[in-house]
Amino acid sequence: MMADILQKTGASSPQVHGLYEPPMVAFSFDTIGWKILAAILLMLLLSWLAYRIHRYVINRYRQVAIAALERLPEEKQTLDLWLVTLKSVAINVFGRKEVASLQGRAWLDFLESTGKEVQFVKFEKEIAKQVYQNKPPDQQMKAQIIDNAKKWIKTHARKF
Repeated sequence: MMADILQKTGASSPQVHGLYEPPMVAFSFDTIGWKILAAILLMLLLSWLAYRIHRYVINRYRQVAIAALERLPEEKQTLDLWLVTLKSVAINVFGRKEVASLQGRAWLDFLESTGKEVQFVKFEKEIAKQVYQNKPPDQQMKAQIIDNAKKWIKTHARKF
């Protein structure tokens, strides 16, 4: 096929020359594109870091509340103390006007509606006995209520 093309064009010698290639461009980080990319990456990193610091600061009260209660010896970690801490955290987050008057079933419904996968209503009788009659529940029930309290402190969020 190449021979046919050469004959039709009148070329006498089938010498094929290579394509002209310009010299290689030297790689360098000194170009403006790399500086722009570095500036964008630096801004993204600083924005991410500022966001993480902000999230840490606004959620610090959660760790403080749980750590303060967990530092107490087991015998001093009463259910009353956990329930008072829940109320205190809720007042700080949602405001005294919205939370302070809640009690009984309304309080437990509030905790369930603002927490993620927490269950307080099913422990209503045990909590009421503890609060109103000073009769603590058995250890297993107490542990379940405290686990839900911890989970609520870690996961609560304002409903808009």
